[in-house]
Amino acid sequence: MTDVAQCDHCGHRFEVAGDLAGGITNCPDCGKATEVQGSHDPLWRIAKIGGVLLIGAVAYGVYRHFGAVDAALAAIFSTLTLWIVSRALWSPALRALD
Repeated sequence: MTDVAQCDHCGHRFEVAGDLAGGITNCPDCGKATEVQGSHDPLWRIAKIGGVLLIGAVAYGVYRHFGAVDAALAAIFSTLTLWIVSRALWSPALRALD
Protein backbone atom coordinates (compact mmCIF):
# COMPACT_ATOMS: atom_id res chain seq x y z
CA MET A 1 0.00 0.00 0.00
CA THR A 2 1.29 3.49 -0.81
CA ASP A 3 0.54 6.88 0.69
CA VAL A 4 1.10 10.37 -0.65
CA ALA A 5 3.48 12.68 1.22
CA GLN A 6 4.27 16.35 0.72
CA CYS A 7 7.74 17.75 1.35
CA ASP A 8 7.90 20.31 4.15
CA HIS A 9 10.65 22.21 2.34
CA CYS A 10 9.84 22.35 -1.38
CA GLY A 11 6.18 21.28 -1.41
CA HIS A 12 6.78 18.36 -3.80
CA ARG A 13 4.15 15.61 -3.52
CA PHE A 14 5.37 12.03 -3.88
CA GLU A 15 4.33 8.47 -3.08
CA VAL A 16 5.82 6.58 -0.14
CA ALA A 17 5.39 3.05 1.12
CA GLY A 18 2.52 2.69 3.56
CA ASP A 19 4.83 1.47 6.33
CA LEU A 20 6.50 4.92 6.40
CA ALA A 21 3.30 6.61 7.65
CA GLY A 22 4.15 8.62 10.73
CA GLY A 23 7.88 8.44 10.00
CA ILE A 24 10.51 10.46 8.20
CA THR A 25 11.81 10.07 4.65
CA ASN A 26 13.90 12.05 2.18
CA CYS A 27 12.15 14.03 -0.55
CA PRO A 28 13.07 12.66 -4.00
CA ASP A 29 13.02 16.20 -5.42
CA CYS A 30 15.12 18.26 -2.97
CA GLY A 31 16.63 15.42 -0.89
CA LYS A 32 15.76 16.97 2.49
CA ALA A 33 14.19 14.97 5.31
CA THR A 34 10.43 15.38 5.64
CA GLU A 35 7.78 13.86 7.88
CA VAL A 36 5.20 11.48 6.46
CA GLN A 37 1.85 12.15 8.11
CA GLY A 38 -0.31 9.47 9.68
CA SER A 39 0.02 6.12 11.30
CA HIS A 40 -1.72 2.87 10.49
CA ASP A 41 -0.80 1.25 13.80
CA PRO A 42 -3.81 1.20 16.19
CA LEU A 43 -1.49 0.82 19.18
CA TRP A 44 0.23 4.06 18.21
CA ARG A 45 -3.15 5.86 18.16
CA ILE A 46 -3.91 4.54 21.65
CA ALA A 47 -0.50 5.75 22.82
CA LYS A 48 -1.19 9.24 21.46
CA ILE A 49 -4.53 9.42 23.28
CA GLY A 50 -2.84 8.16 26.45
CA GLY A 51 -0.19 10.85 26.08
CA VAL A 52 -2.81 13.60 25.87
CA LEU A 53 -4.57 12.22 28.95
CA LEU A 54 -1.25 11.99 30.79
CA ILE A 55 -0.41 15.61 30.00
CA GLY A 56 -3.84 16.70 31.22
CA ALA A 57 -3.48 14.72 34.45
CA VAL A 58 -0.02 16.12 35.15
CA ALA A 59 -1.15 19.68 34.46
CA TYR A 60 -4.23 19.29 36.67
CA GLY A 61 -2.22 17.82 39.53
CA VAL A 62 0.34 20.60 39.36
CA TYR A 63 -2.42 23.21 39.10
CA ARG A 64 -4.12 21.97 42.28
CA HIS A 65 -0.88 22.17 44.29
CA PHE A 66 1.11 25.02 42.75
CA GLY A 67 -1.09 27.20 40.53
CA ALA A 68 -1.80 27.99 36.90
CA VAL A 69 1.66 29.16 35.81
CA ASP A 70 3.38 26.03 37.09
CA ALA A 71 0.63 23.88 35.54
CA ALA A 72 1.18 25.52 32.15
CA LEU A 73 4.94 24.96 32.42
CA ALA A 74 4.38 21.33 33.44
CA ALA A 75 2.07 20.80 30.45
CA ILE A 76 4.62 22.32 28.07
CA PHE A 77 7.46 20.25 29.53
CA SER A 78 5.37 17.06 29.42
CA THR A 79 4.37 17.72 25.81
CA LEU A 80 7.95 18.30 24.71
CA THR A 81 9.14 15.20 26.56
CA LEU A 82 6.49 12.99 24.96
CA TRP A 83 7.25 14.48 21.53
CA ILE A 84 10.97 13.72 21.88
CA VAL A 85 10.25 10.17 23.06
CA SER A 86 7.81 9.61 20.17
CA ARG A 87 10.38 10.84 17.62
CA ALA A 88 12.97 8.47 19.09
CA LEU A 89 10.57 5.52 19.04
CA TRP A 90 9.40 6.24 15.51
CA SER A 91 12.80 7.04 14.01
CA PRO A 92 13.72 5.30 10.73
CA ALA A 93 16.79 3.76 12.34
CA LEU A 94 14.71 1.92 14.95
CA ARG A 95 12.02 1.01 12.41
CA ALA A 96 14.69 -0.58 10.22
CA LEU A 97 15.30 -3.12 12.99
CA ASP A 98 11.78 -4.56 12.58
